[in-house]
Amino acid sequence: MAVSKNNSQKAPPQETASSRRLKYGLSVGVLLLSLLIILGVLNWLASDAAYRVDLTERGRYSISQQTRNLLKSLDESVTITLLFAESDPTLNTDEQRLVASQRREVEDVLRELRNKSEKIEVVRIDPTDHRTITQYDELIARLKDIYAEESAAYEAAAKEGQAALERLANFASAQAETLIGAMGELPSDHVSRRDFQTITLVLSSVIPRESQAAIEAIDESLKDSPMTGAPFPDLAGAVSIVRAGAERASTLSQIADFFEQSIDAGTLPESLAGKLQPTIQPYRDMASSLLDEKEKIDDLKPLELSKINSALRSRNCVLLTSPTRATVLSYSRLFPPPGAQQAAQEATAGVRRFAGETVLASGIRQLMLTDRPKVILCHSEQAPTILSGRPDRLDLASVASQLRDLGFDVQEWNVNSGPRPTVQQTTGQPVWVILPPAPSGQQMMAGGELADAAKQLVAEGANVMMNFFPSFVAGLGQQDPWNAAIEPLGVTADTGQIIVEQIPMPTGPPQTDPTHVFVDFLSENPIATAVRGEPTQLSLMVPLQFDDGTPKDKSPSGEETQGESSGQQPTADSNVQQTALLQLKPSERIWATDVMNLMQDAEIDPPAEVGKAPYTVAAAVERQGDFGLQRALIIGSAQWCWTGQVGQYELTMGLPMYPGNGELFASGVCWLAYLDELIARSPRAESVARIEDLGPGAQIFWRWALIGGLPVLSLVAGIFVAVSRRG
Repeated sequence: MAVSKNNSQKAPPQETASSRRLKYGLSVGVLLLSLLIILGVLNWLASDAAYRVDLTERGRYSISQQTRNLLKSLDESVTITLLFAESDPTLNTDEQRLVASQRREVEDVLRELRNKSEKIEVVRIDPTDHRTITQYDELIARLKDIYAEESAAYEAAAKEGQAALERLANFASAQAETLIGAMGELPSDHVSRRDFQTITLVLSSVIPRESQAAIEAIDESLKDSPMTGAPFPDLAGAVSIVRAGAERASTLSQIADFFEQSIDAGTLPESLAGKLQPTIQPYRDMASSLLDEKEKIDDLKPLELSKINSALRSRNCVLLTSPTRATVLSYSRLFPPPGAQQAAQEATAGVRRFAGETVLASGIRQLMLTDRPKVILCHSEQAPTILSGRPDRLDLASVASQLRDLGFDVQEWNVNSGPRPTVQQTTGQPVWVILPPAPSGQQMMAGGELADAAKQLVAEGANVMMNFFPSFVAGLGQQDPWNAAIEPLGVTADTGQIIVEQIPMPTGPPQTDPTHVFVDFLSENPIATAVRGEPTQLSLMVPLQFDDGTPKDKSPSGEETQGESSGQQPTADSNVQQTALLQLKPSERIWATDVMNLMQDAEIDPPAEVGKAPYTVAAAVERQGDFGLQRALIIGSAQWCWTGQVGQYELTMGLPMYPGNGELFASGVCWLAYLDELIARSPRAESVARIEDLGPGAQIFWRWALIGGLPVLSLVAGIFVAVSRRG
């Protein structure tokens, strides 16, 4: 029996025209929707609203915690205006390219500031572009409103001074006529005839001519000069002209004295003396009126508008305004030049450090502060000042600049050359930083007057930062007078000892080094949390001892340790609490030795037995008394905050080698001033050298690589997939 089997398959249904239209229509719709989504995502990524993730180890390209704290504390809005001229005929092509790259870096920081706070508004204005002229006019009008009262005071002082100069010219001319008429009574061979002729010339010609020139110059200064790029009158220049003209008060006083002395000497004819006598007092009155005008000008507050006017003339600056105040930042502050150590190295010729976040945050903070907190650097150095940079690096210019960026007013007091300054303020508390001089073999104990001043400050309850050198006096078994200053704080500096570390060497015997680099600040004090993780170098360290012995505390894991971590420790005086900020644990490589070993250049051998108690080298102390709450920061090292330490930079990258030194100083000062809200890791600690702009050749290469390379890459990928499918 035959069985037939049908192996044919059923044919698929034919596709109709309507189904094809639906299918292709859906495909085109999905394609267009995908394209719109892609374009939308790209547009969002290119906008200021983009969310950026910083994947660097310590968030180096993010806004610092210190700046974020500042932005959170804003009570009023701040407008940051970037004024930038796209085309400046005074710059060549390379300079234009440099300024343009700087503008992009500034805009990057401005974008981050705006994204972090709704109180920040960013405006970009090109003073040479007619499209932004309306915004520029609005900015000028806002500045005029902010400084209306101060400008009116300056303008009034200028006009009053102008009137005084006009009175001076008229007075001098009138007195010259009187003197010329009386000169006929003076014998031609009289000993004072030449003096009278000189006075006549000054009164008749010099003073009137000078006064008239000053009056005309004041008129010009009080005029708006928008064509020069300065939209405001030069009010500061106007009052400076008045001040210079008022210096003629001394000339009038000298003439009056000469007349009076000549009359008293009896050498003048009686008729001439009778004519001169009534004029003496008018000379003195006119001199007094000029001095009054000068005093009014000296009493005027510095006019920020003058700095703004000068910056606007440059056409490249950043202007910060609040509803009541304004301040301006020049590009030179945003891009500080390299330090002397960097500039001396050819390897750093192309490195630029960008200080934009630091300086912008400083400008915002200055708008918010009504009274600048004070820091007084107390020393007994031979140099006239320790605040300006010097070739030998023996200055505090680096930390002083950092404090100014935080809004502090930095002063210095040399106890050997001036009385103690009187400080009054309402923001925070004045901070006194004691900077002892280095002792030497010839000078066993240096800075006796400074030690007495420090003792007096501590006794009065002042907030102080004390720094200690090893002492040869203590090494000889005598009492170190510097310890008397901190005795009320329950802390003693063992200045007869110095902490050293034995460093193994690749070849030869190990070397003993009195320097140590810290990275672990284990206390929860705000100072420690801000500096933790930042390399901090201390040298010539002396151990600090608390009255109740070495403190014990619990580490973050909860275990009780010695030297691993420290918290506030009460001393025998219950009104005093101490916090160890930095400690070194003794080991076979770390120990304390007698300071006389260094003086005698003796070989330093490790002790036979390793000590158990940790060496405390930095401590924060709070003491309650009749004066209120006193704070003190005690560092068992002295030169850690000088520019020679703080201002060291890596010669290849331009980064600070020991950023913790500057951070420890700034955070310590903020803590001492009760400005704990300013304590956080600052932009300086997180700063890095910015990537330089690509050169023209590199730009052409990457442009063609992106335009031609991506399609070629897609084609190669397609060929690879096709070949793979066909086996």
